[in-house]
Amino acid sequence: MMRPAIGLLCAAVAAGSLNAAPARPLADDARVFGKRESARTPDLSPSGAKVVMMLAGPGGLTVAKVVNLNTGAAKNILGSKDSKERLNWCQFASDDYLVCHYSGNSKLDGDLVPFSRLIAISSDGGTMRPLGQKASDKDSGLRQFDGQVIDWLPQQPGAVLMARSYMAEVGTTGTNVARTTSGLGVDRIDLASMKVSQVENPRDAASSYMTDGQGNIRVQVIEESYDRNLTGKIRFKYRKVGSKSWETLGEFGSGASTDLYPLAVEGQSNSLYFVRKAKGRDALYRMALDGSAATTLVAARPDVDIDGVIRVGKGQKVIGYTYTDTQSRIVYFDPEYEKLASSLGKALVNFPLIDIAGASSNGQRMLISAGSDTHPGAYYILDRATKKMQELAIIRPDLEGRALASVKSITYAAADGSKIPAYLTIPAGSTGKNLPAVVLPHGGPSSRDVWGFDWLAQFLAARGYAVIQPNYRGSSGSGTEF
Repeated sequence: MMRPAIGLLCAAVAAGSLNAAPARPLADDARVFGKRESARTPDLSPSGAKVVMMLAGPGGLTVAKVVNLNTGAAKNILGSKDSKERLNWCQFASDDYLVCHYSGNSKLDGDLVPFSRLIAISSDGGTMRPLGQKASDKDSGLRQFDGQVIDWLPQQPGAVLMARSYMAEVGTTGTNVARTTSGLGVDRIDLASMKVSQVENPRDAASSYMTDGQGNIRVQVIEESYDRNLTGKIRFKYRKVGSKSWETLGEFGSGASTDLYPLAVEGQSNSLYFVRKAKGRDALYRMALDGSAATTLVAARPDVDIDGVIRVGKGQKVIGYTYTDTQSRIVYFDPEYEKLASSLGKALVNFPLIDIAGASSNGQRMLISAGSDTHPGAYYILDRATKKMQELAIIRPDLEGRALASVKSITYAAADGSKIPAYLTIPAGSTGKNLPAVVLPHGGPSSRDVWGFDWLAQFLAARGYAVIQPNYRGSSGSGTEF
């Protein structure tokens, strides 16, 4: 989320009038709290034998490390070449191959333009290839983004379905080898051989696709535009099983007739999970994709929106949904995972924010993340066969042993009497009285703050400030009227 410039905040912290001197020098707190997460975005291989993590390297660099959980062997397979590039994540397509995503900015006519790319890399780091369409100096436009993986094809290890951005070439009169197609298409890519098979012809109108997690493209997303500008309306089309014809599914956004927004297609039940307004709040529905459009309400709340659905493992069935009131919640409607979540809650009693972040293909090994307002979090590997859990990585090890500030959910009255939810962080050990305060609004406005660890709020609290993070009107999650 966007925040005020850290330099301005440091100046305010240094100049502020505090009722008690902070325990440590400003530079020490700035270094420790402002340090990047040591480990992030881990992913478990299909067999459960390997895990990949993004690790913070020197000078703003990021390194992808693969760890063999059976032998303990570890290897750095990829790294960002400088601080201008960001290595965002890597995920296993098989135990032998991963897909990694990096992004950055490049100069175009003096302006900085963002870009992102996908690459395939072997799990030992020995082979690396780009996954997007090869660029040409005759491309008809700027290729900012080369596409996204829309299906990890768990039944075909080592291959993925990628929605690829295609671009026609210009200035190629007199040749028959120039590219003439443009738009977004879908290709099946074998990562070992790099054999590409076209699954969906490129379409200029298409902005993305959704699959059922079993290799079948079921939903097409079309962002409407007029005179090269987006109108704010998104149209959705769907396919029945085995069909190549697109049928109308619904619309979302400005002037939409149905206000339907798809979240996930579940191949096991041939159905679509989507959100739609019910009494001013986003409610979760399920629709049969057999042509009947039979729809059932899955979940709705009178106070907040339903945020999304969850599934454990690539291509697996949907097992629950999420919402956020005073803190983020997960509701499992799969009894197996409800029982597992209950057991994890008892084992990690001081970490109320628990998430099943990944699983092996057979579900026997799981990647667990856990944290709280006073703990930045950690990753664990759970072996369900032995019922043992081992720590994989601590997210911010430099903060271990520090007394961090607790975060309290509050409300306050706006000028017209509306109740505004907010989070209040009070310095550890403080009574909360007679403190200077910093109001720390989130960016957006289609965003929100959530209960949990926030490095910037904790830094300010360590300097003796109370921190107020308001979810002001326009913040997401609280319904249309709010």
